Amino acid sequence: MRPDLAQPDEVLAMFREAIEIYRRLADDDPAQHQWHLAVAIFVAALCGPHLGAGQESLALAREGVEIMGRLARERDGLDEESLDHVAIALGGAAGNLVTSEPEQAETLARESVEMLRRLVREQPAKSVHEENLHSTLTIQSGVLMRLGRAEPARAAFQEAVRIRHRLDRLKDPDGCAALQGTAVMVLGLIWLQGTGKDLETGLETALAVLHQEARDAPVTHATAVSQTLYMLDLFLRRLERWDLVLAG
Repeated sequence: MRPDLAQPDEVLAMFREAIEIYRRLADDDPAQHQWHLAVAIFVAALCGPHLGAGQESLALAREGVEIMGRLARERDGLDEESLDHVAIALGGAAGNLVTSEPEQAETLARESVEMLRRLVREQPAKSVHEENLHSTLTIQSGVLMRLGRAEPARAAFQEAVRIRHRLDRLKDPDGCAALQGTAVMVLGLIWLQGTGKDLETGLETALAVLHQEARDAPVTHATAVSQTLYMLDLFLRRLERWDLVLAG
């Protein structure tokens, strides 16, 4: 569920202090600490709206995008682990900007996926890059759902499921856990990052995507799809979207 903290001001103060510490470190050694600063900024931007700091979070998200964009352009100076972090942080920024800057959000989500695709092509033996590609595809799918883009959202979702299944083939031979786990991640991101209309749009689009999956998925995936639809039903009930509950 969404964060519900008794002392949001104290939490905000901790985020601000952490960011200022990383600002000073980045000023002293940009090569070592710029991406640490960006990650701290994105975490604060992600949580800020739930702490009553919506405008501050938007400003932080934009700053984080600027830093990460610069790091991505200067990727020769980053090691692989840092590039992974840059890509995931760009995806996180995309989720923060859906309401205010939808086109930018879609672009950032796509760029984060493409960065991980390149790393997977360059280092196919390193499964960590595929793990992170799965994460960025999950983020992209959630962003696209909140934008009402059902078909590309489903394509990203299906690719994420295929990657998860490939990584976990030995313990998940039929791919049920891959489908359900990926769907739960997408729904969780929509619920955590969505606000107002784009939250409702995201859940409505997710319902359409899952209905299509239910029609096209093999019989072995029926339980995974039905359990995911049950989770979605709980979210829709909390929003009192009875029209979608009945449609589900």
